[in-house]
Amino acid sequence: MASLSVRRLDGEVFRRLKIQAQRDGLSMEETVRRILTDAVVDLEPAGAMIDRLTTPRVGRPRRRNPPHRQRSPQCASHVRSEQPH
Repeated sequence: MASLSVRRLDGEVFRRLKIQAQRDGLSMEETVRRILTDAVVDLEPAGAMIDRLTTPRVGRPRRRNPPHRQRSPQCASHVRSEQPH
């Protein structure tokens, strides 16, 4: 298992971590471990992200700027025009 030491942690952050750990009946170490795990668990693995970004797409090329849609008169009728004062 890896180990991590955090220096220069803001006092308020430390206090809130301590309160959260007490509230949940956990040690501060376990609280921080769970917070860090939750923060990175949904991240895409680095290798998969590199593959996705560097692998050419098959099919139609991606559009950089989608075309602007014209509003139909029915949609635009509810828009109030600004009158100068």
